[in-house]
Amino acid sequence: MGSMYEHGLFTLAMSKMLGMTKDIADNKKIQTALVRAVEVILRAQSPLGGWRYSARPDAGQDTSVTAMVFVSLASARQAGVLVPTETIDKVTKYLRDQVWNEATGGFGYQGSSGTTVACTAGGCYAAQLCGMRETEWVAAAIRYLENTPKMFNPKELANYYYAHYYAIQAMVQAGGDHYVKWYPKIRDSLVGLQQPDGSWRESDNDPNPHVTPMAIIILGTPHCYIPVYQL
Repeated sequence: MGSMYEHGLFTLAMSKMLGMTKDIADNKKIQTALVRAVEVILRAQSPLGGWRYSARPDAGQDTSVTAMVFVSLASARQAGVLVPTETIDKVTKYLRDQVWNEATGGFGYQGSSGTTVACTAGGCYAAQLCGMRETEWVAAAIRYLENTPKMFNPKELANYYYAHYYAIQAMVQAGGDHYVKWYPKIRDSLVGLQQPDGSWRESDNDPNPHVTPMAIIILGTPHCYIPVYQL
């Protein structure tokens, strides 16, 4: 197994695939893989409630891995896999007490200082999936994203595609005018950034192939995302 980040992506993929095949045997294999993947995640949660790259509870925690892993748990829960309430409560406490910055409304990477757009988008979305949509601290994170001047400038915003992958989903969860105002801006930005060969990249020598699927997921939001994961 690779890092917990890749494990989270695998778990998310399995949860989405469950029930999509007409073959009962194939679906059972997917279900078995999903349940086992969730078991790994549950065992690896740190005492503080987050996750880091190694699948061990003593490995520590950071906002980036925690967001990816918990998004996959929320999706698995929607697919019918048991995710203990205690696990969700520990994630909530970690996000609110350890990495959320009350002064800025943003989230830091491994603490509340040094808040970033990417961590705020991921932390906000994870907190929403924990059932914290109506709280003031999550509302503050939404305001942090909406009031960031460089938000739609790929030359100034680090990890542009990664940040917007989470940000658009946070806006879907926030609902109302938040999403309505947000989507056209990122849509127009991504359409303008598409390369002649149909791909997207962060730079001319971009070694990261993940930006193209992230761009496609963001652009496809009106067609595939609804307010799910209602924990």
